Amino acid sequence: MATAPAEWKSDTRYSLRELERWADQGHRKPLDDLFRAWRGIQQLPPDDPNSYWAIAGYHGIPLAPFDPDQPHLPPPFAWWGGFCHHGNVLFPMWHRAYVHHLENALRTQVPDVTMAYWDKGSKDSRNYGMPASLTDEFIKLDGEVVRNPLQRFTFPVDIESSAQFKSPTKPSVADFSKRAGTHTVRYPMSTFYASKVEEVAAAGQAHNAAIRKRYPRYEDQLRALNLNIRLALVGDAQDDLSVDCDGTTDGETYARLGRCLEAPNFNILSNNTSTGKWYTSVEQPHDEIHLAIGGQDHQPIKTEVPKMYDKNGDLSKNTKAVVAQIMGSNGDMGENETAAFDPVFFFHHCNIDRMIWIWQKKWGKTAEGSIEIDPSDMEGTYGQSPSGQGGTRAIPGTTKLTMDTPLHPFKLPSGEYVTSRDVVDLRSQLGRDYSLGSFDKVEWPREVIEKPGPEVILSVININKASFLGSFRVIVSHKDPVSGTVTPVASVSVLSRWNLKRCKNCQIHLSRDVHVDITSVKRRFPLQEDITKHSYTVDFVDRSSSDERRVVASGRYVDGEWKLLVGREKIESVRIEIDERD
Repeated sequence: MATAPAEWKSDTRYSLRELERWADQGHRKPLDDLFRAWRGIQQLPPDDPNSYWAIAGYHGIPLAPFDPDQPHLPPPFAWWGGFCHHGNVLFPMWHRAYVHHLENALRTQVPDVTMAYWDKGSKDSRNYGMPASLTDEFIKLDGEVVRNPLQRFTFPVDIESSAQFKSPTKPSVADFSKRAGTHTVRYPMSTFYASKVEEVAAAGQAHNAAIRKRYPRYEDQLRALNLNIRLALVGDAQDDLSVDCDGTTDGETYARLGRCLEAPNFNILSNNTSTGKWYTSVEQPHDEIHLAIGGQDHQPIKTEVPKMYDKNGDLSKNTKAVVAQIMGSNGDMGENETAAFDPVFFFHHCNIDRMIWIWQKKWGKTAEGSIEIDPSDMEGTYGQSPSGQGGTRAIPGTTKLTMDTPLHPFKLPSGEYVTSRDVVDLRSQLGRDYSLGSFDKVEWPREVIEKPGPEVILSVININKASFLGSFRVIVSHKDPVSGTVTPVASVSVLSRWNLKRCKNCQIHLSRDVHVDITSVKRRFPLQEDITKHSYTVDFVDRSSSDERRVVASGRYVDGEWKLLVGREKIESVRIEIDERD
């Protein structure tokens, strides 16, 4: 009979790699129970409210009401885009309630099971990518070899999607309809193979066939995925396994996970719209991982990058391989419409919630009533802001968001809607806690000592999200004034939708600013050097271009002047600013 280790507690969410380590030591119960519960909710009928189909659908497609209390929206907003909150102050607590709701559904299958988190800050994640429990195709459960329920989800019924995009040159580059029996996919594959639109499906199937030819074994496809994740976490730096996970080493997403804990208030922590230029919100590293799994390449173009494995499948830190972009990759995690149907979504968000809980512990904001939303933040609390998410299935786009705003469709036992106030204290209100993972401490000091933040920020202001197809990346490069060498400084991923014109959430909220830390440039030059006068290239990358770099728009900023180079119509509203901290 499977057992749990002595230290296991049923109210604690552990990292997946902790569960895997226990299983290797003979204590298989926590991991097997998680597999069993996930398999159970995936096998429930689609009309069961505890089915994975129903719960995953809260986030985006199938774009149908799951709550009888909420009426249909009138045309032209028939596509309402789900209940989810992004780019506003409800992002943390809505997704906390979402993970808890799924966890309760899992407990209808296995009473004492608890969700687990994928710890992206761990050394194993930085060096190897995803835990095996999320990527193994098959597992052994109750003496039977079965498909791993955490590796993918098979759609039980057809999905009719109104999100199809059409253009004169590419009639159907994206469509989120799904044929029953198809399943979710991850980078480097394309989810469009599952489309009910013939030309979209044909393109997706051709891409997947080419990938299987290039990477004949599933293990080879998985290595491409894990390399993309590793590059998203730590860039192309050779990571030292002995380095402590304190968030101070180079590497974009890993460093951003650490920096979000420096946010001085909840508004700044909560979302990309509220965060401003000098801090990092928890939503930014969240977006980066979505896109690393969902199809945006984090690999340099024709550049040598660390090779994760040698020919025997072992980690090799001294060999390098030339890695090019994998065109046409469209994993389900890469767009809001389909992201929640990939099981990794919830393990990713469980870790994001853990980071929020760490921030609460660090800043003494764990108790019920200890968090308030600053109403003066017009950007992150809607108002008439053009930068936030906009409305949801149940909330008009001009609603002022507060701690008392209902988190639809989640309800309390009393029948009232959950609000952010109901989920502030993870321990006393939800009865959960997290194990000690990366970035956390056994005891946090009573007085917070703030770490030095960025010294120089380059801001790309007023990006029109409607100019790009789906999610996209903004890549900033610096040109050395002496050698002429152009070096990428950093990139920022923007999680978006394929067809903003049909998304109620997005109609009046099309603007996005991104802020890039270019302190590393300053440190390479003498103190008297004015790096604001140097040359910076800003590339905008999405999946609509046939160019191998996928650059659909580009501009150059030199000595205060912004020059448009490529895709002028896409970035004509953009302006660039460089600010140095006093």
